[in-house]
Amino acid sequence: MLNRFVGVFALVVSGVSFAGAQIVVNTTTKTGDTISGDHRFRVTVQSQSLVSQVEFYINDNLVATDESTPYEFVLDTLLQNDGPIKVTVAAYNSAGESKKVDLNIRVDNGMSLGVKHHVDIAEAALTVGNWDAAIAAGRVAVKINPNDNTARMVMARAYFGKGVFDLAQKFAEDAVASDSSNIAAKELLAGISLRQAFRALTLAGDRDRTLDTVSSALKSAARSRRDSMNEQMDKFGPVTDANRFRYVDLLNQAGRFSLAIDIMAPRFEANEVDSAVANRLIYSQLRAGRYTDASKTMARHTRRGEPDAYGFALKAVIENWTGNDRASAEAEREALLYDPSNMGVRTAQAFLSLRRGNPSTFASITGSLAESAGSSPITNYYLTALNFMQGQFSSSDATFQAGLLADPGNYHIYLEKFNQTISYLYSQNLQGDDKRYQLAFAKAFAEGALEAKPESFEALTALTVHALIEEKWADAIRLGQAAVAAGPEYGAANYALAGAYFGGGNTAEGTKVMANAAKYDKYLDGIRAPKPDEAWRFFYRYGRTPLLFPPTS
Repeated sequence: MLNRFVGVFALVVSGVSFAGAQIVVNTTTKTGDTISGDHRFRVTVQSQSLVSQVEFYINDNLVATDESTPYEFVLDTLLQNDGPIKVTVAAYNSAGESKKVDLNIRVDNGMSLGVKHHVDIAEAALTVGNWDAAIAAGRVAVKINPNDNTARMVMARAYFGKGVFDLAQKFAEDAVASDSSNIAAKELLAGISLRQAFRALTLAGDRDRTLDTVSSALKSAARSRRDSMNEQMDKFGPVTDANRFRYVDLLNQAGRFSLAIDIMAPRFEANEVDSAVANRLIYSQLRAGRYTDASKTMARHTRRGEPDAYGFALKAVIENWTGNDRASAEAEREALLYDPSNMGVRTAQAFLSLRRGNPSTFASITGSLAESAGSSPITNYYLTALNFMQGQFSSSDATFQAGLLADPGNYHIYLEKFNQTISYLYSQNLQGDDKRYQLAFAKAFAEGALEAKPESFEALTALTVHALIEEKWADAIRLGQAAVAAGPEYGAANYALAGAYFGGGNTAEGTKVMANAAKYDKYLDGIRAPKPDEAWRFFYRYGRTPLLFPPTS
């Protein structure tokens, strides 16, 4: 029975023959060899009596025993220092005879070449997906300097690529512990968390444990992404006229829309005609839920000059949101006349066709986006919605995962998954533990969105809807109040809060909130306060907020 040393040791030997009176030991390693990496020693034994075992020693310390032929031992040479070592092979037979062979060899893993040499080798291996080669080179770099973060990061990336997420996480966490501003490590930790969540979803097992794993991983990924974006902003340096647009674009990417507005508003006051300024200001206002301000800014910009293609796309979205369908369609046509290939225009088309309930147009536009920008998290958001609408649930899961891996801070895609999870609950009429489990998963996606953007009125509305479905009226009121405070002009938040008040028996307050809901959303004009399923259906149908490619000009 083979009894191998369980550690990371590994030895290899090369073709020498040793004669003895009763036992002859043949190895594949000879004295004078230089070895590195994982090295396999292979031994054959000639004996007139039955061979009972072969032992392997490193510098006179027993490290492994093998009882079947061919007798082998693998030495992890990185557990040794570079330089000479003695390997002893000892064979024993049933007659009580033995034979020992000493091999004087040398370990050389290139430690003297320094960390950078081996990190460069690992980086080259990573670019072609050779994870094992990257790990081998990275281990040497870590051996030279265990505290070097470049070495830790190639190890983290290599193990991530190989799917060994626990080791990838260890090296990335060590890098962050050493350097709290390590953006690459934080981004990788986000990806690791998501991979762990996706893996948990595919494995059969205890549902509550799976739920805990997924919920924790989603929040961890969103948090890591947010930390990474914060580090990028902290490292940006002084904001000047030369880099102002680049800083605002970074703020919008990080979801800091109010700060972006504060920076762009004075520039717009100084020059209402400049499309680069106006587009960024209006985009930030839309994403912040300040729809009245966005409409006013657009009116001033249009009055003083003419929007570009992106500006007309923004105008189409604003007019649709405020209930002016004819003006929205006209602005969309203008945008297409100016530049139909503009990614802002195309994603505005996708949003508008989805909001208007035009599935054929939505499918056509989203398919075109997939052909030209299939790796974009924004494209994958729309693909996730389209695939689910078409009943292609596996494809919807795949694009959800791709979109989230590309940007764990994309709170829109968490909310799309929340809605899909609730949709399944209603369509299958789940009850009992199945309903509880499905609701818990939906909540995990909503909480992931809130972790990605803590002040998101959309995520707070999703949690309000979730509390309504569970008939937890006090929680629904608390969450609904927070959603309305974060997005006063967001009809879905007001509508859900009204439902919470009515569910909790406070019809007077619920009536007031319904009046406010109708003020900001034409689809709610004349509608009574919702039951839980009605609040969710409105949120799913009309609660999506504009997600466009950001302005670049």
